[in-house]
Parts: sequence; structure tokens; C-alpha cells
Amino acid sequence: MSPMGKRLILAVVFLYPMVPAALAQISPGSLSRAHSSLEGARHCVDCHEIGAQLPSRKCLACHREIEKRLETRSGLHPELVGAESGGKACNACHQEHNGRDHELIQWDPPQQLFDHRRTGYSLSGRHAALACRQCHQPSHILSTDDESQMPKDRSRSFLGLAKDCLGCHADKHRGQLSTQCETCHDNVRWQNAVNYDHAKARFALTGPHEKVECRKCHPEAWAADGSAYVKFRDLPFSDCTPCHNDPHRGAFQASCKTCHALPAWKPASVSAVFDHARTKFQLAGKHAGLACKSCHAKSDFKMPVAHDRCADCHRDSPHKNQFAGRPDRGECSSCHKVDAFKPATFDAARHSTTGFPLEGKHVGLRCNQCHTPWTAAVVYRIPEPKCAKCHADKHAGQFRLSTSAGQCEACHSVQGFAPATYSLARHQAARFQLTGAHGAVVCVQCHAAGAGTPAIVRYRFDNLSCSGCHKDIHQGQFAARMSRPGPGGETRDCTACHSNRAWTELPGFDHGDTQFPLAGAHRQASCDRCHRRSDPKPEWRDVQFQSAPRLCAVCHEDEHGGQFNASGTTNCSRCHSEARWKPSLFNHNQGSGYTLAGAHQNTPCTACHMTRVAGDKKQTVYKGIPRTCSGCHAAKEPGDGRPPDKS
Repeated sequence: MSPMGKRLILAVVFLYPMVPAALAQISPGSLSRAHSSLEGARHCVDCHEIGAQLPSRKCLACHREIEKRLETRSGLHPELVGAESGGKACNACHQEHNGRDHELIQWDPPQQLFDHRRTGYSLSGRHAALACRQCHQPSHILSTDDESQMPKDRSRSFLGLAKDCLGCHADKHRGQLSTQCETCHDNVRWQNAVNYDHAKARFALTGPHEKVECRKCHPEAWAADGSAYVKFRDLPFSDCTPCHNDPHRGAFQASCKTCHALPAWKPASVSAVFDHARTKFQLAGKHAGLACKSCHAKSDFKMPVAHDRCADCHRDSPHKNQFAGRPDRGECSSCHKVDAFKPATFDAARHSTTGFPLEGKHVGLRCNQCHTPWTAAVVYRIPEPKCAKCHADKHAGQFRLSTSAGQCEACHSVQGFAPATYSLARHQAARFQLTGAHGAVVCVQCHAAGAGTPAIVRYRFDNLSCSGCHKDIHQGQFAARMSRPGPGGETRDCTACHSNRAWTELPGFDHGDTQFPLAGAHRQASCDRCHRRSDPKPEWRDVQFQSAPRLCAVCHEDEHGGQFNASGTTNCSRCHSEARWKPSLFNHNQGSGYTLAGAHQNTPCTACHMTRVAGDKKQTVYKGIPRTCSGCHAAKEPGDGRPPDKS
């Protein structure tokens, strides 16, 4: 300490007994109520050092709880006074000598705008809307064995709160579950345990249990202090009876799981465990699939059930006692069986004893297709039917002039309306005989349903030529050829070129009769290579046959870039044939102005005829090739050390 400092301390001690007016000249003001015990000149050095600023270490000597947080870098203070904040001293936020009622904590910004993230604990969910003192209460401050680490005044402190839920909230589950509340809950709402997965519990929720409210299984229990809580432990779940009443009134001693299973409680799998055949009524057919309560009302299996006659259970007869005059008084089992009420056992064989034996498709008809309801009862006595009485004429009178007019059985049988019995042999006797590919055509391709409602299938045609059914896809290019009569004077139509075996067969067409006979590779080319379809409609009706090109250059691209063009036309046949493009037929000695002799006879063509780029294509140069030796062979400078050019 400096001599000046020592003299100042002596002066303070000496002046202390003097009048209070002298003290006012040393202290700038009264201390706050929290520090009032340090009032007086004798305590100045408890907080101050003579001749220096207020040192923070003096504050921390008393406020050990703050010192501990600074050392562990926890809470708000390390963020405020650390190096990153410029190393603020304590009195930057806690100012003294401002009177007894002065608030030592200076909030900047105001307390209600404080960013809680600076403490290392972010407020989210419901916490974000809470007032500070709703959490910062003395009862929430954790106690430690070292009292020096505890806040001096817990009612005013913001220190010592735990970050876990139980630090502020009571354990509503009374230790039944984990103390980590966030395992099941979030801080938005408590009631819905959004994070809990019941599948990890000893009792996984399946089937209808998934939709059951939690409290229906987890009841309310009472603690020793009289408070209520939800019970999560020690709940019986090995069987159904702890939660569900027995609807069978003790008729079964086995566990519910013997007959029932999740996810569907109903229907019960009784047939797998209970042998109904041991009773007086064996379950068979449709009875085997019935729910138990269909016969056992209110699931009382001890009450007897009448079962001697079908009518004991099935009291409403759909036949309105039409068969009551029979010896069996219309017992259902005479025509029906337990497998199903429909179809009845009254089959075609038994129906043959009536006035209308069932044959063919009639055998497969449902009874109610002929025996229709009438005055709420099914009519079983029907007048003798005819085809035309039950079936409408689907041909709209097209066969009214035929010898079988009105007789459906001339073409159809009771075995089925389709296919008809009208055979190919009978068709050959008609006006249009089926030959070639027509013999394999499905009937409906020619005899198709026309427009209108109902759609009538067409069987009579006025025009029997090809054009009567097929469109001229060549747009009349062969009209003259098609109009020529055949050898017998018949109309040739499309058969002038095509056969009726296959459209691609052209027995009547010879390309040699045209102005462009096919030879060489042209014989192997597909038709559409020359007779091309126009864009953007690549259809056969757009193919031009009459105006097909005849010159090579029209179909083939000039690979030589017009080097052999003469009078605007390149004659490809000078060097190439229709048989193939390569090898060329060109004779260099006869077709050019440069005769190959000597070593030139064995020189590859590419040695003289180089390749050049024309646009985006490569072309071999044939025109303009040098004919002098120096044009191809470079001259040799004397004395350059290179061997002589022997080319």
C-alpha cells in the first residue's frame, strides 16, 4: 500500500468518533438493505481497496455462489462478466450507496424482456409465457451441503433452479415412471403424453385397445396423503376379465383368449376350440358361420334353443305357403340345404318332371329369372314359354325374309346364345363366301354393332366388295388399276394387288411393270424406304406411290458434296451399282484424267484423296488433286541431313 493510502486509512480511523457530518464526506450514500450490515467507515475496506476501483474479488469473497458459477461457466454470470463481454465488474450491474431501498439488480433491458437463452436454459412451449417468479421461487432452489454456495436471500434470488422438470414440478406419478418427464411429455402440454410409445410397455396396444382412452385402463388411485394420482404400475393384464365383464354368465370356464383374439374381438374363433357337434345340434353349412348370438340370444348359452324344423328359426317363408300342401308341409330342407338357401336343391333333373325341362343355358339360370315376384310371392306355375315370348329379337328383323324367320333355334341353341350355331359351311352358301384371311376373322369384326340405342349388329350388306368394309388407304392412287375387271369379269377392287390371305401379300402387283423395276439391293429394300410417309402424319394413307423418285440423288444423299455433278445431276451409276455401294466400279485410268502407273498403282486411295470437313461432315476430296510430283511429294533441301524421298 502506498504511503498516501496508509495516511488515508489513519485519517478515517481518527475521524470515526467525530460527528456524523464528517462521515458524509467519506461515504457517497447509504448502502442498500442487503448490505446494511457493512455500513460505516470501519467496513469500507471490506468491499473497497484504497486508491483503486471496486474489485470484483471482494464481492466474490462473500458471494461464493456467484464465484462457483463463474468457475464452472454455468448460468448467466459467466456470459455477462466473461472475456467475451469485456470482463465487466460486479458494480457494472449492481450499484451501491444509493439508499436503503435501492434495487441492486439493474435489468437492461427490462426484466420482462430478458433473453433467458443467455442463462443456458431456453424457455420454450408453456415456459415461454410464464412470469419470472413463477419459476424462481425459494421452494424451487436446490439445497446443497455447502451453505456458502446458496443464495443469501432466496426470496430475491434467481439462482439455484434445476433444469429438470422435477426441480419445479411435483412427480404426479408418485415414482411409478421415469423421473425424465420428457420421455413421455413435452413442454407444450402435459395431458397428452406425445412422446410415449406404449408398444415398449409390457402390454402393447393392439386392435381396439389402440383407441381406448388411457384412463379406462389406468384408473385413479389415492395416495396416503389423500391426493389422487393415475395408476400405471401393478395393473393386471394377463387376462381380459379384470377389465371386461363376462357376457356369457359363466357358461365357459376357459380364458377369453381361447375363442377371441385381437385385433378383431368378433367374430370369435369358437369353431377352433368348441365342438358344437357334441351338442344336440351340429353346426354345418351356413349355420357354421353364424354369430353365436343369432341363435343364443343375449349370449345365454344355457337357455335351450328349438331346432327340430327349419321353421323354428326361419318363420318368414319367402314362398308364402305355396308348398304347404306337400306331405312335408313345405319343409325347407326338401329344396334347400344348410350350405346356402340359394341355389335350391330343386335342380334341372327334378325340374324335368315339370312341363318345362331345363336344358343348356336354362339350367344355369337363377330361379327368380323365370319365377318372378308377383303379389309379394314368387310364381312357380308359368305358362309354356317360347323363345320370342321371353327373348327380344336382337337382330331387329334382319332375318325376317329368311326361311327361318322367327325361329331363334335356326342359329342359336339353349346351350348359349353365343356362339351361334351358324357355321362356316353355312356361310359359304351365303352371298359372301369366306375365303383366305376372311375365314379366320372373328365374326364381330365384320358384323359389328352399329350406332343407335340399342346397338344392332349388322348382318346384311348391300356392298360386298373390299371397299364396302375397307377404306382405300391409298387415296385413289390405284383407282384405275382397281377398276379393271378380273379374268372372269368380276370386280377386282383391292385384289388387283392384294390377296385376301394377308394384306402384305401382293400377288397381283409386279414392280417390274412400273417405270422403276427393282434390281440389286433395291429388291431387298422395304417399300417405305422409297415410298415414304409424310410428316407429321406417318400413316399409310399419306404414302405416295405414283410420284416416288427414280433418281439416286433424290433418295440417297450425295456423299461427295457435288464433286461429280454434271449439269445439275450426279450419275451414281458411273462408279456404283444397284447391287452394292462398295467396292466402287470406278476405273481410275479410264474415268479420270490421271493414269495410275508404276508405284502409284499400289498406293492407297487415301494417300492422295485426303479427307476434309464440309460443314459438320467429312468428305473425301476427289476434285482438285495435284497431278505434279511436287504437288504431293515435298522437295528436299540439300544438306539438311534427311534421307532422299524415294516416293
